Amino acid sequence: STRRVMSGRGSTRRVVLWLFMVTSHIACGWGRPASARRAQSLFSSLAPSLQPVGSSLNATWATPDWLAEHPAAELDASPRAVALCMFGVPGVSYAKASKNIASQADDAKSDSRAALSAASCAKNHLEFVVRPAQEANLTVCVFVHAWAEPNGTLARALDSAYGDVLASAEYQLSIGSPAGDKMISMSRSVARSLALARSYAGTMGRPFDLVLIMRHDTFYHRPFCISQIDPRFLTIALWCSAHGIRTSPSKTPPPDQKYCAKLTLAANRGLHDYWFVGGQLLLEFVFGSLEARLLRGEKVGAVPTAAHFAIQTHVDELGLTARGMVRSHAYAVSYAHFTLFRWRNFLLDDKTTPPSGCLIKGAKMPCDGRSVCLAQRGKLATLAPRDIGPFG
Repeated sequence: STRRVMSGRGSTRRVVLWLFMVTSHIACGWGRPASARRAQSLFSSLAPSLQPVGSSLNATWATPDWLAEHPAAELDASPRAVALCMFGVPGVSYAKASKNIASQADDAKSDSRAALSAASCAKNHLEFVVRPAQEANLTVCVFVHAWAEPNGTLARALDSAYGDVLASAEYQLSIGSPAGDKMISMSRSVARSLALARSYAGTMGRPFDLVLIMRHDTFYHRPFCISQIDPRFLTIALWCSAHGIRTSPSKTPPPDQKYCAKLTLAANRGLHDYWFVGGQLLLEFVFGSLEARLLRGEKVGAVPTAAHFAIQTHVDELGLTARGMVRSHAYAVSYAHFTLFRWRNFLLDDKTTPPSGCLIKGAKMPCDGRSVCLAQRGKLATLAPRDIGPFG
C-alpha cells in the first residue's frame, strides 16, 4: 500500500496533513533521526515552495520589500536605547499632588514655586538617571506628560530643564477623571507618556530597549543603575523600611542628633509606585490594560485610590507575579537611594551600597537588617510641620 500512487483532491489533503505532522514533530524535537531524514527527503521532493529563501529550488521568494518588513535580527541583547517617560503632576513641593495642582491654578506664586521644584527634579533626573545611562553607552530620550497648563510656567520650566534630551512633551490642564479618581489620572498620564515614546519609536524603526516610567517628583540621592536591568521583566524599587525612625514635626532636632534603626524588607503587600522599568511592549501592556479596566469602571484592588495596592492586584491578575516576571532592583531602595522631592532633606544613610548604584559581585542586599540613620541634608524645618511623610 505504501507504493500506491496517491492522486485526487483527498490524497493531496492527506499528503499536506501528513507533511505538517511530520515537520511539526521535527521542529519540536520529537522525531527519530531516521524519520527525520525520510521526512526531509519527502519535504524536498513534494514541497519545494516551503524551502528557505535563497535555496536553488525557489530563489524568487527573496523580494526587495521583504527585508524592509522583516529586518535582520540584531543578535545583541544588551540595551542601547532608553526612554524616560515622566508622568503625573510636576512641581509637587509639599502635600499631595492633587492639592498642588489646585493651588497652581489659583495662585501665581504657587505656580512659580512649583516651576522651581519641577526644574530641580528634572536636573536631579539628568544627574542621577540620564548621565549614568549615557556613561554606560545608552542613548536616552525623555518624554513628558504632565497635568499642567500648555505653554504655562511649569511647561516652560520642564522644557528648559530637560533640554536636548527632551524628545517630546504633552501638557494638559484638566485631569478630567471621574470624581478626581487618582488611579485614573495616574494611569491616563502614564499611557499618554508611553504613547509619546511609541510614536517616537516609530520614527526609529524599532522599540526602545528599556523604558523607565517615573513620577515627576521622584528625587534621587544616588545614581540609578538602569544598564543592568533585563527588559523581559517588570522591575520595581526594593521596598524597605526602617521602623522606629521618627522626627518631630514641631521642632528641629539638634544637628548632631541622628535617628537610627534597622533597614529591613517592608511588610507591605504592594508595588512601590514612584517608578517602573521594563521593555516598551511589556509596559504598554501592563499600563494600557490597567487604564482600560479603570475606564470601564472596574475596581482594581481593595483600595482603588492607593496605587501600590491597585497595581499589585493588576499585575497579579495578569499572571505576571506568578510567572516570576516582577523583579525588584536590589540597589534602588526607597527613601535610601531615592525619595520624593518634598522629602529630599531626609535620607536613610546607607554607606555600604555601591556608589554607582550597579550590582557589584559579592555585594550584599541592602535590606538585611543593617543599621541606617536618618541624615539631615538641609533644615528639617523646611518640611515640618506640614509634611514629613514616612518619617512622621
